[in-house]
Amino acid sequence: MVVSQVSLNLGIDFGTKYTKVCVRDTDRDESWVVIPGEANSLLGSALILSQIGIKTDGTLVAGLTESEWETEKVSCDVIIDFLKMRLAHLDPGRQHQYWYSPVLSDFQGNNLSSCNALENLCAFFLYRIIQRSIEWICQDDPDRFKNVEVDWSVQIGVPVEYCDSPSLVRFRRVLCLAWHFYEINIIDVRFNELNDYLDDIHQSLVIDETPCLGIPEIAAAVYSYTFSRQARQGVYIFFDIGGGTTEGAAFKFYRTTDDQPKIDFLSGLVEPIGVNALAKRIAQHSNELELKVSQAIVNRGERILSGIEKVSKRYASQSPLRVGDHIANKYRVSTKVVKKNLNNNDINLYLLQILILSQALIHRQVATVIRTCCKKLPYGERTAISVFLGGGGKVSAYYQDTIYATYDAFQLSSTGMPRYRMLDVPRPRDFDMKGIDEQHFHRFSIAYGLSIPDYQAPEFRLPRQFRDTPPLPVGQRWIPETALDDG
Repeated sequence: MVVSQVSLNLGIDFGTKYTKVCVRDTDRDESWVVIPGEANSLLGSALILSQIGIKTDGTLVAGLTESEWETEKVSCDVIIDFLKMRLAHLDPGRQHQYWYSPVLSDFQGNNLSSCNALENLCAFFLYRIIQRSIEWICQDDPDRFKNVEVDWSVQIGVPVEYCDSPSLVRFRRVLCLAWHFYEINIIDVRFNELNDYLDDIHQSLVIDETPCLGIPEIAAAVYSYTFSRQARQGVYIFFDIGGGTTEGAAFKFYRTTDDQPKIDFLSGLVEPIGVNALAKRIAQHSNELELKVSQAIVNRGERILSGIEKVSKRYASQSPLRVGDHIANKYRVSTKVVKKNLNNNDINLYLLQILILSQALIHRQVATVIRTCCKKLPYGERTAISVFLGGGGKVSAYYQDTIYATYDAFQLSSTGMPRYRMLDVPRPRDFDMKGIDEQHFHRFSIAYGLSIPDYQAPEFRLPRQFRDTPPLPVGQRWIPETALDDG
């Protein structure tokens, strides 16, 4: 006998390396981490690898943790990783940006890189995420569901850069397909059956009648801050340092005259410079070395920075510098010199050399996000900004130092923007980590924000809605009124 109804919203952070899920009881205004997998730690059980496998007989495997994959991958003919970016790169003009791995091979005569195949595979992956998440939620707190009818909804994150493209519609459509697939609830699916199932769903799919939305990931990531009554109005930048990519987005947060929170996104850029992406370049197809390198980037960043400084000293005087064509630490070097001296025979030296070159890529992304932001801000608003870091790479001293040092490396004082300060996204009081150490909140900040339904979240506008600020008259130079010191 149903005596009441509860509204639960799933927030799916579809990451390049890992997918994380949070859920919100919108009636109680409570969110918590979903831990659907099986691993030897709570954190590991909450991190689902964003990949899908196809066995010899065509059976699809998805929605598993890293440890669960260990027993399944041996029976897979094909394993497709970086699902999110493959889906995003179906946009016209992006099709050949396969930086993450070679173009996929065929499977039993089917082109896995085709638009239809990738959309359907991503829909199956998200279906498994939804299926396992809802099963865990119901088992974790069965009392919540006694004599209760659940009104489910789902939100997925899309990088800000792709929200200004057809990707936003595609991500939502794929999520809707996944939701309808969940309603059918078919356990074992083979690849040759997948298209038939989803083609049937396509024929009756009405997206606006499906409880599924796609929203900017960075908007979700900062909800825990912008929800707070103490949140200060101003210009902010968020860098989500993931496994495959780093996404940077600049936004202006403010409140209207009727005290409603608003977010204006001024710039957004996704680059293949996440932790595992850098490790792949260094490891050169060695999975064991890739794991060691990615762990070193996250956990031994200070040692890496010390090594970079020693290597930089060796190259410091070999070539004149160009603006932006250098790293920012004690010794500045030309990236051309580093490339010329790449040493494949010494793995430690090679690691440091690649990370020096990667610093230049990180600098360029940070500088592009900030400069694009500045162009869209009136001169009087180019005051102090704050930088939030999130994602699994947030704790890395290598990323922290490189992002902070961009201000000097690219001479960003010329934009009229004072030196920025680095902040942590605060953990909200209405969020339950379910036993996972609170120090890992940065890994779930986006999923938490996505668990908040759109009607409760601040309104936002995207970069395309803002034009560049007209240049100052010839001979006139704007000088900022305030600036921050290095603190």
